[in-house]
Formats: sequence, structure tokens, C-alpha cells
Amino acid sequence: MVTLKDLLVLIVVYVYVFAVIGIGEGLRRWRGLKPEFTRKMIHFFAGDAILFCPLFDTPQLIPIVPLTLGILIFFTTPRSPIGSLRSMFNVMAREEDYATGHIYGPFYYIVSVGVIVAAFALPLGAAYWPLFT
Repeated sequence: MVTLKDLLVLIVVYVYVFAVIGIGEGLRRWRGLKPEFTRKMIHFFAGDAILFCPLFDTPQLIPIVPLTLGILIFFTTPRSPIGSLRSMFNVMAREEDYATGHIYGPFYYIVSVGVIVAAFALPLGAAYWPLFT
């Protein structure tokens, strides 16, 4: 059963991830740094969202975060009809990503996080990884 606490933690995780991206991009623009700076900020801090996992009462909800972020990143292209997805592409893209039209590095990263989190969060014979119990 999904609790109010689960929903609040879910919201906090999304706010945290997008705050890391927004703060990184804001600092980059303010200081006149290269786009590489925002990517480094994301590398350093976005993965820390996994630290919120023990706060969930229902561990089966945890894989929802990487699943939805993976879908969002998959549709982040320079030709997206949604302006914020186009700007997100520019924040995270490398030179070779402009040629392919997709940001595969972040996509593969979030997929790998999703697989790992799902392996530990989903029940296997009613036994969870001790961190989630």
C-alpha cells in the first residue's frame, strides 16, 4: 500500500534531481563556464538520489524514479517539440551527441541505476535487501 510518506519522498527525489540539473546549469551560466561543468555537477550529485531509498515504506515504488527519468532522457533531443527537453539536451550533450541526436550516456546511466535499484527493491521470495526493510 502506497503511503503519503512514499509520495512525499518520491516528490523530494524528483525535486532533488531537477535541482541538481538546474543549479548546475545556473552556476555554469552565472560563472560563464563550459557546458562540461553542468555535466560534472550531474555526475557528482544526481546519483546521490539513491540515498533517499531507505525512506520509502514501499520499496516497490523505488524503480519508478529511474524508469520515468529514463523515459524523459530518451525523449530529450535537439528536435523535441518541448522546449525544456531541448534545453536539457544542450545541458547534458557532448559533441558526438549532436551528431546522433540523443544523449546515450545519461540514458545508459539511468537504465543501469534502474536495473540495480529494481534488483534490490523488488521482492525475491519475500526477502528484500536489508537497507529497504
